[in-house]
Formats: sequence, C-alpha cells, structure tokens
Amino acid sequence: MQLMNKIKKGMLGAGLLVVSAVSTTIVLSLLFLASPNSIGPAGVTIWFVLLLAALTSSLMLLLLANKKRRGKLITPAEFKATFKLALVPAAAVTLVLALSSLGSLGAVDLLLIAGVTLVVGVYFFTTDRRQTL
Repeated sequence: MQLMNKIKKGMLGAGLLVVSAVSTTIVLSLLFLASPNSIGPAGVTIWFVLLLAALTSSLMLLLLANKKRRGKLITPAEFKATFKLALVPAAAVTLVLALSSLGSLGAVDLLLIAGVTLVVGVYFFTTDRRQTL
C-alpha cells in the first residue's frame, strides 16, 4: 500500500513537471516565433490556455517544493489543495493579459479581478486548511 502511494506521488510530480515544461516551452516559442495574425483566433485562445497551464503548474511546483522543504507530507489531498491555490493567481494573471490584449482592460476590471481573486483565494485557503486539520 505504501509503495503504491509513493508511485502515485511520483507520477503526480512527474506529470506536473512534464505539463510545466511542455506548456512553458510552447508558450515561449509561440511568443517569440509567431504573431497573433499568424496563429489566428483559435491559436490565440490555445495560447492563453497553455499560459494558464504553464503558470498554474509552475506555481504548483514552487508551492510543493516549499512544502516538501518544510518537511510536510505531500498527499493527494495536499496536491489537490495546492492545485486550487495555484490556479487562482494564475487565472487572474491570464485574465488580465487576455483583457489587455483585447484592449478592454480598465481600472474597474482590475478592481473586480483583484476582488474576485482575493475572495476565491481566501475561500480555497480556509476550506483546505479546515479539511487537512
């Protein structure tokens, strides 16, 4: 049983590392080698989805490395909680960049995104802490 848990954790970590590396590589290569006109509307949408994946997985790697460095056991529940905590700021950054590229980002939009990010982040943080305590 313990061996299966180690294998699962290893596969989760390896999968996260692959997603982070592949999505970051594709996002950066498209950023430097292509333009929005050359990849079209579907390509731009896919680019933003890959950006979200790259930011989320990279932030997850940092959070999980920090937890492991502090000696905390990383369980599948901890992995899920880390995913939720990493998704919120990554989605906010991606949303700001997407609205900015459309030219429709204003001060009210920034305040709304910041408020929603704060509320959802606090909700995820408090519910995950209650479940793991």
